[in-house]
Amino acid sequence: MRAREREKTLSEAFTMNRLVFFLLMLVALPLGAQSAGLDVGIALFNARRWSEAQVSFAAVAKAQPKSADAASWMGRTLMAENNPGDAEDWFDKASQLEPRNSDYQLWLARAIGMQALRANILRQPFLARRIKAAVDKSIALDPANIDAREMRWQFYWMAPGFMGGGHDKAREEAADIMRRNRYRG
Repeated sequence: MRAREREKTLSEAFTMNRLVFFLLMLVALPLGAQSAGLDVGIALFNARRWSEAQVSFAAVAKAQPKSADAASWMGRTLMAENNPGDAEDWFDKASQLEPRNSDYQLWLARAIGMQALRANILRQPFLARRIKAAVDKSIALDPANIDAREMRWQFYWMAPGFMGGGHDKAREEAADIMRRNRYRG
């Protein structure tokens, strides 16, 4: 009798282990597919095969609409293809999905900045405010983000005082960069 009970218990445990394994695989497969899709897209991006990378990232973004990484890489690809308007939308999506990510805010600022360089004189002040807001948020999220600090330094240096810029502010920002990273400062 005890042998049957032990055999039944072992059989139930084996069945439970298979069920747990099966459930874990169901959860892990989409995550692995997302990672594999991103890895393929990143490899294409690094090989400067922008249109193929864009297709790869679009597929991952469609399959995983809550993937901030896919949205960010899609935006980077659009920036590489010289399409900052559409890239801004993707960086905005990434920053909304992960609002505590400093890099997504920085990329958003870069996309807006690229648009500002081409915009007419009447639109530039509005874009300048948005650039500064995104850079400031990036720095607020990660004060050690030297890339964001350099962008803010550039903004201060180029923007007139009425837009929030000025050479005095630029010098202060450069000094802060120097304190944080002598090489980059």
